[in-house]
Amino acid sequence: MDSQTKEEETGVKMSKHLDKIDLDSFGEEVDLNEWELIDAIKVDYDTEEKLDKAKAETLVDHKVVAQGFGVVVSKSLGIENLTSDQIKSIFSGKVTNWKQVGGADKEILLIHRTAGSGTRATFEKTILGGDKSLENDSLGATQDSNGAVLSAMKSNDGAISYLGLAYMQTKEAQDALKLTKIDGVSSEKKNITDGSYKFWSWGHMYTKGEATGLAKTYIEFITSNDNSPSFDCINKSKQLVNINSVFYN
Repeated sequence: MDSQTKEEETGVKMSKHLDKIDLDSFGEEVDLNEWELIDAIKVDYDTEEKLDKAKAETLVDHKVVAQGFGVVVSKSLGIENLTSDQIKSIFSGKVTNWKQVGGADKEILLIHRTAGSGTRATFEKTILGGDKSLENDSLGATQDSNGAVLSAMKSNDGAISYLGLAYMQTKEAQDALKLTKIDGVSSEKKNITDGSYKFWSWGHMYTKGEATGLAKTYIEFITSNDNSPSFDCINKSKQLVNINSVFYN
């Protein structure tokens, strides 16, 4: 089977054309309600809750990968760990100085992600316990990409934000930012795999109706152990976990 890949920064939509699967890029906030291709695959992260109920019933969800995220602070702060309650208090504005959570006497700057983004949705679901009101957008600033978060944090060493773990493989990010443990648990692959690290989400492939033909074959390959070498190649940061490695209750 021949395949042609066109990769950009965020989500991917794959449509089947005879003997090949073409990949066309879309942003992470693409509305699946407006997705009209019949014989295709749409890749996204935990956005099924946004779907119109009637259209959701026409789609079949295939969980294909676990993606890790992390809470980041400026390295100079020396913060190694934050509890879930501390993170909630920080992003709600209850805690406004790092000395209140064992750090230096420095004002906290919140760097939010855009409302509706997959990264923010995962943060709200896994860290804030589903309570969106705990992220106070009236405080701090909002950035729409990992790169923008890094730029904002480099200009203020009291900042805190969250991003995809893959971005932390860049030297620029590693030099400036520190991934904190959450409730004493680090963001290593093994902790995502065993469920002890909670800031992660499923990556999905959606098809209209049951997958057939090349779409079915492709999804089966992506979720198989035969695809492990591909994960090893692109996954130096341990951000992605093959679905066959994830076990949870």
